[in-house]
Amino acid sequence: GIPIIRPMHRCLAGNKIERIAGIVNGTTNYILTQMAENGSDFDSALKEAQSMGYAEQNPSADVDGIDAQRKIAILSTIALDGAYVDPTKLFTVGITAVTTKDMEYAKEMNASIKLLAIFENGEDGAFAYVAPHLVSKSHPLACANDVFNAIMVTGNAVGDVMFYGQGAGKLATASAVVGDVMDAIEHQSRNAHVAPWYESEKPVLVPIEEHKVSVLLRLPDSVSDEQIEEAFPEISSQPCVYEAEGEKAVILGKDGDLNEAKLAIGLQSFDDVLSVIRIF
Repeated sequence: GIPIIRPMHRCLAGNKIERIAGIVNGTTNYILTQMAENGSDFDSALKEAQSMGYAEQNPSADVDGIDAQRKIAILSTIALDGAYVDPTKLFTVGITAVTTKDMEYAKEMNASIKLLAIFENGEDGAFAYVAPHLVSKSHPLACANDVFNAIMVTGNAVGDVMFYGQGAGKLATASAVVGDVMDAIEHQSRNAHVAPWYESEKPVLVPIEEHKVSVLLRLPDSVSDEQIEEAFPEISSQPCVYEAEGEKAVILGKDGDLNEAKLAIGLQSFDDVLSVIRIF
């Protein structure tokens, strides 16, 4: 139900959009909130979301990140002045692998786990992707809980602006649908208000493998520090402030020396990876 497309297309038209970071799916945010606050596991939290009418009987589009993937593709297209971003080509990780143990780590790190849809446009080019992230509780995005969504847009002139509101439920959905219908009726004789898009001849996004990332990596405690160093040579590594029994947890890439390609290659060195969560 958050009005975001028209504000980006009109109110922020004088800006180069440098970043969009948002919780754009109320269903997954509700599930993650229940896991964090009530200690529910994923399956239990999902069933509760379904009983409340927040999740479909087939929840794949939500929990696998597909809905968020489509939404960030639309917002990225607007941010790129209409250069079409194909949602099916975006790197996407859902929340089905998030566990109660991950929530323990988040709590000890004074953070929340949120499914973020992200667009970045900087010196290295533009990236867009969806994945669960550890978000510091001091960040405004961490304040969005239950079915609420929050989207922070950064423009080169305006700085940071945030849009916040309910993202799941019949009334929030109805509000957005009725608004679109009324807008279509009002402008049925012309389409000047419709944001244009076009197929670019050149790739509009840089391959996600080049995107710099920082992660919390959880491994069995049988893995040695030497094995981690061999898997991620010349990558900054520091122990996590908290380690659950039987586990080893490290934070990689805090110095900006890790990208998605190096992460994927390094993870292949381990027989068992308990969890990988990106840090926002």
